[in-house]
Amino acid sequence: MTTQLVDQLGLSRGTVGSRLAVLRDADLVTRTRVSRSVRYEHTPPGAALADS
Repeated sequence: MTTQLVDQLGLSRGTVGSRLAVLRDADLVTRTRVSRSVRYEHTPPGAALADS
């Protein structure tokens, strides 16, 4: 979730959001709204890239 990423990475919410947008546009992650939060998960190509 975005807030957890901000905390883990030590980056601003805007920075994390813009980087996630790039990853979404490249079809490397997907997002799903869960109540008031947004959950991000890697797609198969995103997982392959992360494993390389």
